[in-house]
Amino acid sequence: MNKRKKTKFMKKNILLIVVFCCLITIGHAESVSLYGFTPASVDSLPGFQPKNKPRQLNEIEFITFVAKIDKKGKLKSIKCVDEKDSLFLKYIDSYMHGLTFQPATVKNKKKKSVLPFQVLFANRVNSPQFFFPLEQDTLVQDYELFENACSLNEIQLPKVLMFPSYFANVNVMDSSNRYPFIIEKISLKENKVTAIENDMSTYDPFIQQIQSAILYAEFSQAKMKKKLQDNPMYLMVSFFPQLSYPVAPFNGNQYDSTQLLNNYRVRFISKFSTLLSEPLPKSSNASRYSRKLLGSMLMNPINTLVRIDTLGRAVALISGTKNNQLSKSVQELISRLRFFPALNYENELVEFKGIIRIEPFDELDVRISYLWFN
Repeated sequence: MNKRKKTKFMKKNILLIVVFCCLITIGHAESVSLYGFTPASVDSLPGFQPKNKPRQLNEIEFITFVAKIDKKGKLKSIKCVDEKDSLFLKYIDSYMHGLTFQPATVKNKKKKSVLPFQVLFANRVNSPQFFFPLEQDTLVQDYELFENACSLNEIQLPKVLMFPSYFANVNVMDSSNRYPFIIEKISLKENKVTAIENDMSTYDPFIQQIQSAILYAEFSQAKMKKKLQDNPMYLMVSFFPQLSYPVAPFNGNQYDSTQLLNNYRVRFISKFSTLLSEPLPKSSNASRYSRKLLGSMLMNPINTLVRIDTLGRAVALISGTKNNQLSKSVQELISRLRFFPALNYENELVEFKGIIRIEPFDELDVRISYLWFN
């Protein structure tokens, strides 16, 4: 694979750190077309200086919107993905209608399209921050939004439907903060594997086993307007020490939010993304945590801005609450979480910043969601 540029973040103050939100990824302009489709993009983002903040604003809010753009680049409508966020829509509506857009293209022809975007609202930031699939200079700004834009415009991305059981010999006591992985470049024709080529590996003795398993796996090939696309894809198989081997066959139609490591052990990855892998919690059941530390103080969901270093340690940069006692408890909870650090395409451990949501679950536990996976 081509080497990726490392994401650069401005570090003049903590407010600019918020802007990054772990979502920004950068790719080369000539590579942003997927199956001939390029999403709409904003020509420029002039400064937005609101007179006040939305009344229901918590410390940190990430709101997702969907806009319709015609083939002339005119914004036709905007709606919130979640209706409860409608007040935020009123807050940005006139600003959005003042922007100019480059229309989406399909094989270089201008087309009307659906454009997802996100807005970061934070009490410590004077202006909301906008995130689109592409920057105005056609660089990939947010690959997750880029994928979402594809899906909203009748592009069905490839999917692993079933992957056979496989064995691994990994040490659960390994303290290196790494996990072995194998990446295979595969070609599909009518959902059948026609070619397999190893692309990258940190677990060479098991390459042949994984290549054999691929021949018996089931995949859903990429489609554009229901037409199959034959482009090569990259399949990443990760060997997490916390799982029991041989693993059970992987079922891509069953997603269990409480079993993140199992969900991400077999997946297609993208050549557009700066990161090979975002941080992964080391616990096999990382979505629930005892609420003893928070007690009855946590009544509503809160979003917490965290930094995860190359040793897998997490620090809360903004706790997400104005309650000082709850803030200290949230910081303590975050400090106890342990991760496999983020990896770039040079297989280097890199620092990562993102948002964790903590919300009540029951009398005993809280639910933890890692928003970079959403």
